[in-house]
Amino acid sequence: MPIAKLLNVAVLAGPVVWKVVSRYGPMLVDMRNKNPEAFNKVAGSVKGLAGFGRHGSGNLAAQAEVVRKQINQLVATADDDAELARVAGWRRRLEKIESAIPLLEAMSGKVRRSQSRGLRVRLDVLAGEVLEAFIGENAEETGLTPRPGAAGGTNET
Repeated sequence: MPIAKLLNVAVLAGPVVWKVVSRYGPMLVDMRNKNPEAFNKVAGSVKGLAGFGRHGSGNLAAQAEVVRKQINQLVATADDDAELARVAGWRRRLEKIESAIPLLEAMSGKVRRSQSRGLRVRLDVLAGEVLEAFIGENAEETGLTPRPGAAGGTNET
């Protein structure tokens, strides 16, 4: 998948996800060239976040599930206690968002729309943070140092 197409898909996933993908764009080009498998993992995650549209509590739940899968993958690859603590914090934030989603159905229209927007923003911010870490993990796997805005970072020796 070309980076331009990945950016278009990221727009659908939300503004924070789009910013993360655009910031790491040059490095993602290098990742695609050096390790297509790692790049495809990142692209698949972005597609997953974008694949549910922007409306409805079911879509929120589906996006939350994609973020949960990324968090679980990051737990499996955590190198130290600091990473595990950071991932545990993300998991707690995600659980709070997920527990609020079913409550939307009991709310009146205006309140539901307002609360849904708030949850969507919180989920978008969390998805961006998790995606950034996910990109970093896959960059390390490729031998790249994750550096936003720089073409690929440096090769580790």
